[in-house]
Amino acid sequence: AFEQAYVQLVAPLKFFEDSKVLPHAVDFKVGRMTTLAGNEVIEGYNNWNISRSVSFGYAIPFTHTGLRASFGLFDNFLNVTTGVNNGWDNDIDNNVYKTLENAISFSPFKNVKWTTASYFGPELNAQNGRNRFLITNVLGWDVTSKLSLAGEFDYGNQNRIDINTDGILEHRMPWYGYAAYAKYKFTDKLSAAYRFEIFDDSKRYRNWTGVGTAGAATDLGNTLTLEYKLYDNLIARGEYRIDYANAGDGNVFKGDHSQSTFGGQLIYLFG
Repeated sequence: AFEQAYVQLVAPLKFFEDSKVLPHAVDFKVGRMTTLAGNEVIEGYNNWNISRSVSFGYAIPFTHTGLRASFGLFDNFLNVTTGVNNGWDNDIDNNVYKTLENAISFSPFKNVKWTTASYFGPELNAQNGRNRFLITNVLGWDVTSKLSLAGEFDYGNQNRIDINTDGILEHRMPWYGYAAYAKYKFTDKLSAAYRFEIFDDSKRYRNWTGVGTAGAATDLGNTLTLEYKLYDNLIARGEYRIDYANAGDGNVFKGDHSQSTFGGQLIYLFG
């Protein structure tokens, strides 16, 4: 499947061209696009770590198919995105109604960027009234030329789910994601990145395996990644990660409540 495939049109707004408040142009996209939610992205070289956070897989969607419009306000101090789409990772909608998306980003201080994105709409097959809501907040801060920090908070909930297949609908199935990131450049070639994360899924809706109480109610992870630029377009990475899970009946990590992972990555950049 294509990660993204869309038609783009940038429409100038001549009647606002002298305004310091209203947008001078609107950027329209129609097709399949990556999500506005979260800090981490699908392209691995744009992330600080090799592996993705638990929230990347469970708290947020990956792509959307629909219409998206972006524009700037107050001389582009605020960047606004709004749109309508077929839902979470759906090329073709699985119900009657659409999902609404909105995002706003701005830089309150130099080298600081804040982005808030939200999604609202039905996501269940053939269920038009059981809406899902998600809001994500991402803060990025380049503290110095060597040290960069980032943080992410996600909150989502799914309404009216029969999680136990007993005909009783749960009113809310919430989940929360928290992540803190740091990256330090020792030299122009060598850097290290660290991620601390918590994913809270107490109702076991997002990562339920479909068997008993299998699936973690809470995941906690620590990830350390070393990166070395062999050449300008060739990057080598090594990583150590340890995850802990409050796993209900223990059916996570083959019965253990923790797991260590070692990883390696070699990235070649074209162009």
